[in-house]
Amino acid sequence: MVQQIREFFNEIRQGIARLRNRYRGQFYRFLQGMWANPELNRQLQSFFGLFAIIFLVVMLSCFTILGDRLNPEPLDVGSVAQKVHDTNPFFAHVPRGILEFFVLRVSGETLRYAILPLLAVILIFIAGAYFVKDVYDLDTFGQGLRHMVSAMFGLFYPKLLVDEGEVKLEDGKTNLLNALGGPGYVLIQPGNVVQFRQIRELTNPSMSESYFLAHFEYLELPVSLEDQIGHSPSAVYETRDGILTRFRDIRYGYRIMPADDGFKRSPDQPYSYDPVALESFLFERSVDDEGLRTWQRNISFAIDGPIRAFVGEKTIDFLMAPGIDEQEVRRIIRTRVLNAQPLRKFGAELLWIDIGKIELFQFGDQINSKRIQRWAADWKGDADVTRAYGEATKRVFLEIGRAEAQAEALKSIAKSLGDVDWQDDEVSNLRRILLSRTAQFLETFLEKQPEELDCQTRTPPLNGDKEDK
Repeated sequence: MVQQIREFFNEIRQGIARLRNRYRGQFYRFLQGMWANPELNRQLQSFFGLFAIIFLVVMLSCFTILGDRLNPEPLDVGSVAQKVHDTNPFFAHVPRGILEFFVLRVSGETLRYAILPLLAVILIFIAGAYFVKDVYDLDTFGQGLRHMVSAMFGLFYPKLLVDEGEVKLEDGKTNLLNALGGPGYVLIQPGNVVQFRQIRELTNPSMSESYFLAHFEYLELPVSLEDQIGHSPSAVYETRDGILTRFRDIRYGYRIMPADDGFKRSPDQPYSYDPVALESFLFERSVDDEGLRTWQRNISFAIDGPIRAFVGEKTIDFLMAPGIDEQEVRRIIRTRVLNAQPLRKFGAELLWIDIGKIELFQFGDQINSKRIQRWAADWKGDADVTRAYGEATKRVFLEIGRAEAQAEALKSIAKSLGDVDWQDDEVSNLRRILLSRTAQFLETFLEKQPEELDCQTRTPPLNGDKEDK
């Protein structure tokens, strides 16, 4: 019997676990949908704020009623209500039951019982406001108290303005939404998009609207959808022949990647952006000595890459030789950079680029020295190649000669062994043949050694070259 009861409860427990696993994902997706809907967040915040106010009023009313019931001399609610009904013409037509209900809660003799609970609530809010001020390093106590009131009751929401791709803050003042996050309203001006996030994940971006920032939701980064103009005053690049050149006044236009390729602005749809490009805008950022790079600095570094690669492939004569068409050189560089589109990694589209001036970074003897070093390097490289080819050919011929000598020795020994009369003493005959053939081989080798060494010192000519007489 006990075993059956245990099995019964185990089946119930397993059934509950299956139901929990089955609907957990649906509940989580439901919560995600709620977070992704700013209007629903605003309505829920208003509802819970109203509910908190009603709950506070009801709680204080309960304390007044409880204090009156515990009082040895309770208030005569009926006589007080009748007196108000008779003396005040405004309440002459109000039913007695409603008057008694309000008299019991707002009379001075019963309202005093709500003073301590109300004082406790006020002290809790004051302590919470000081805690928020210390944790987030706010300027004043009033900012912490305002955050507590807006988060609890849905009143006095702070506002934050986003325009020109940045957060507009008043000088010397801390904005609660920028420092703490929601709840509150973010006013996004046309031509801007803002990516918001929760503690662990991104929420939906918003463009050109009044966005309600929910609890535990933060402003990640504002982005301007207008065409941006970048400027690099000066950049130094090295050509293929090792000469440094300076490119001055590099200007370029770019914008965040639109949702559709070939997007053109129109009165009906003046702005567009790709959500994937927006994520690249946020996360494709590196860190250097100055800290986290801004999007504009990443764009500048990305523009520098293809220009540096192009200059490294060309000589100084291609860029700045006398009589060369400088406009044509700039056009080639501009086409190269626009075709490369180096800004896609950072979620941007390069619209145009213009190079102001190309000039030398080195002059006179420095350039001549670089040219001589380049010329010497070419000749030295050719000589090294020729020398290496000769050494390799010499080693090949040495190995061929050594292999041929070994083959001749083996053939001679094999022939001698074939002519042996094995009927006599085999051991002595074998020793005599091996010693005689070894002596003959050494004698022949010593006779040919000077001639071979003389041949080895002569390097065969390269293909296409004639041997010097």
